[in-house]
Amino acid sequence: MFSLYVPAGFAATELIVSVEKLEDRTASFTFEDVINMPFQPARQVLAEGYRSPVYWLRVKVAPSPDGTDGVMLVRPTILDKVTLFQPAEAEAGAWAVHPASGAYIPEAQVWPSTHRTFRLPASPSEVEYYLRVESVGAIAAHISVLPLVDARLLSTQINITQLIYLAFMLFVMLWAVRMAFVTQEGLYWLFAITLVVFIIHNIQFFGYLAIIIPPDFREIFASLFRTNVFLASIVSVIFHKAVLMRYRPAWFALRLFDVMMIGMIVSMLLFWAGFGSFALQLNAIFVAIAPFVFLLNAFTARREASPGLVTMRVIYALLSGAVLLWVTALLGLSNVGGTALYGAMFHGLVTALLMFVILHLHGRNLINNALTARIAMAEMEQRRDTEREQALILEQFINMLTHETRNAMAVVNMSVSAPSFGERQRQRVSDAIAALDGIVERCSEAIRLDRKTHSIKSEVCNVGMLLQTLCDTNPQSARLVMTGEGACIVKSDPLLLEVVFHNLIDNALKYAKDDTPINIRYGSDQNACMIYFENAVGAASMPDPARVFEKYYRHPKAKNQIGSGLGLYIVDGLLRLLGGEVFYRSSAETVEFRVSLPC
Repeated sequence: MFSLYVPAGFAATELIVSVEKLEDRTASFTFEDVINMPFQPARQVLAEGYRSPVYWLRVKVAPSPDGTDGVMLVRPTILDKVTLFQPAEAEAGAWAVHPASGAYIPEAQVWPSTHRTFRLPASPSEVEYYLRVESVGAIAAHISVLPLVDARLLSTQINITQLIYLAFMLFVMLWAVRMAFVTQEGLYWLFAITLVVFIIHNIQFFGYLAIIIPPDFREIFASLFRTNVFLASIVSVIFHKAVLMRYRPAWFALRLFDVMMIGMIVSMLLFWAGFGSFALQLNAIFVAIAPFVFLLNAFTARREASPGLVTMRVIYALLSGAVLLWVTALLGLSNVGGTALYGAMFHGLVTALLMFVILHLHGRNLINNALTARIAMAEMEQRRDTEREQALILEQFINMLTHETRNAMAVVNMSVSAPSFGERQRQRVSDAIAALDGIVERCSEAIRLDRKTHSIKSEVCNVGMLLQTLCDTNPQSARLVMTGEGACIVKSDPLLLEVVFHNLIDNALKYAKDDTPINIRYGSDQNACMIYFENAVGAASMPDPARVFEKYYRHPKAKNQIGSGLGLYIVDGLLRLLGGEVFYRSSAETVEFRVSLPC
């Protein structure tokens, strides 16, 4: 385990003059044994790994500049026992032990703190103290002696740093949970679980849980902390295997993750069986193998996966280097800069940052792919709706054509089957054939309208003359009553206007009350030419205003008349092409269509 590294600027009033160490491999030395033994020079940071379960430190402390008491801070809190031996104030040559048990007791601290603190009485000269440091895990400790005020400040600064770190880890964990819901990918759940285990481990490591743990449960708490060390290692291996297997590394490289996982599980079982130090050291060895397993998997991978092979290799190269620095310090093999002092924070922070980068890039690709898929799905749905609509229109067209053809053929058959084929029967046959011909012509016109194949030729048109010609040539011209004011000149396509007016006249004649006149009038102002087609309501009644220009729409009462339901649809479509409009209105006795054309 590690202590939190604090830059030298925090300890400007450091009172430690020198530190010496003595290794106790058998954990059997008493204070009386070591007081006369030779010590070796050491630093304030003790990083010895698993070489011995106990180290003795001889610390020489200078008097405080302001003559106040000093405070010795020993980090991290999670060390099993730290016992201070200090000169007894009442008896020369005697030594006092504080605390006697050596365990971390929050109530015994100089102030409520997550750090081990020992009050050192003010002294006019240098004083030697002895510390006995014991731990089942790796021994790493940071010793500092400061005046009381500075010690409080340092403790506060450490706590702020730790809380900021925990807040960042919590943020990344919540991000992973959110991404798991957004992408529905299990990789983000694994990352979130890994971070939860790391956060719990760090909270234990920083001593925040120790403050609220009842005295009777502190031994259990220490065991749970070290159990969490194994869990953090196992969960981390599972997560990194899940990340790297997406890139299809060599099979033997991927199997190494399984070997590590089995080894870590065995280490945890050995710890529960009572082989504490050996189990932790064995687990640390498997963690030390991890950087090489990462690199082997990263550089034997051959499959492109999000966020890309190159990006993955760069990130895992950085992660492997960081883990290697951490684990060598854990084993006491190195102490590069402050690496050993960052401890669990260092490993958790580097892992969270680098994995956040790779998963953020991966998540961005997943979201982009999902968006592309949704767009493609929407286009498919739109095409399907279009095809469904076209199929429905085709079905309506076939039904309409079948129905009207049968009506026409029925008229023809009835006429030719009559006992005598007179002028009346001949006229009925002629009307039926003309109606069928009109249906065919309107179908062709509707197809051209839908396909937008009309070629518009803009010419100067006299609307009055065009209407007069249509009325004069209509077989029922006697019913058409036309009135107009002014020349009503427009610039438009005369052929398409003729189709529009012809359909409106034909519609009025077909559905007006028998033998009633069809009133056609026109007029113009500076902006538009207005043409009105009005007829009395016939047996077919009035059409639905909301559907009157709808393709194939016919009023149910109009079914006894041969028709296609395309006339007014064509009128509306052609006028839109010509820049005009058509409006429908009705009263109790009349129906009127008004055409507006730009002058």
